Amino acid sequence: MGVIERGQADGKHKYGYIINQEKYHQPDPEYFEIWKEAFRRKVYENQTDETIGKFIISS
Repeated sequence: MGVIERGQADGKHKYGYIINQEKYHQPDPEYFEIWKEAFRRKVYENQTDETIGKFIISS
């Protein structure tokens, strides 16, 4: 059974997450809430990438 079937990280970086010692993604305590808010702004408020980028930089 491969890493994907086990639900483990496949080595690709996911914004707002870190890969723990067991090779699973877990929320990054420093950046998870920022990326979660950026995603919310894109999906629900249709903000531009530029506006969201400024939010991320200022956070």
